[in-house]
Amino acid sequence: MFVSQATSMSGLANRLDAGHTALAVTVDSTRAVGGWLRPGDRVNILVPSSCPEATLSSGVADGDVEVKCRRARYLYQAVAVLAVGAESGPVAADSGQVLPQPGAATLVLSLPPRAAQWVASYDNDLWFTLVHPQYQPRSHRAIATARGSTPR
Repeated sequence: MFVSQATSMSGLANRLDAGHTALAVTVDSTRAVGGWLRPGDRVNILVPSSCPEATLSSGVADGDVEVKCRRARYLYQAVAVLAVGAESGPVAADSGQVLPQPGAATLVLSLPPRAAQWVASYDNDLWFTLVHPQYQPRSHRAIATARGSTPR
């Protein structure tokens, strides 16, 4: 049996950017923009990172408590989402109300092979942020580690 060219060109492989590979990751909806991600979206991937000072000492009435210091950093930016669960095509704007997908989801991402290695090495300890379709990757300053500092 032969497969038509249109059918053979409709798979995910043909939607990969040149030189990229597809990687599937399972993530809960909280880490995946509340379940709002859809095929065709672009995301930034954040991962946890230890602070230079391994622990901070926090004064408490009954004594000191050691608190692990973790902060997020960007691992990769403007990553194309090829599929979310079994959904692999962009959702048409006129297809009705689009609702978030609660629970765990499998995201299929288009990544350069080296980036796929890094993403796979984080054992699903990943966070995703949705970015505008015209977003351009850029350098972001590291989060300040000074005690009591807050984002501005």
